[in-house]
Amino acid sequence: MSCGDMIEFYFIHKLLHQEMERCLSRCAAYLGLSVLELPVLWIAGSSDTFTLADMARVTTFTKETLEEIVVALERDDLVQEVRFGESLCVYFRATDRGKDTINQLSSRVNSYRCPVNTDQDSVRSLLEASRKLVMELKGKGSCDLIANMARGVR
Repeated sequence: MSCGDMIEFYFIHKLLHQEMERCLSRCAAYLGLSVLELPVLWIAGSSDTFTLADMARVTTFTKETLEEIVVALERDDLVQEVRFGESLCVYFRATDRGKDTINQLSSRVNSYRCPVNTDQDSVRSLLEASRKLVMELKGKGSCDLIANMARGVR
């Protein structure tokens, strides 16, 4: 990629990110969540269990930020801590209330949805091309986690 292409892509990506965050903010507000809590709850509702390390790889949030978000979601009975046997590893998962909250996204009226039709071939192609680019730049792990979680919740 040339430097000029990289700069153009950077600005387009930045604008796209701002618009998607605006859409996420509307969805989060509808559910009574912050724009930071929504993706964490989405991941919790999309997987059996997750660790803060899993979450950090996907969201790029700091450990401190994630701890604050998880504490807030636990306080609202949307996620819960899970331990397995004698393991020191701490896992989290969505509670039934948390899963119900996330499921509201697919059943809500269109006026609260993002105006982009994700069934359009061009959007699907952009998603796939973006995933490939991130895999080339960062490695496969984060993209696989996101893709696996996205298959669980639409």
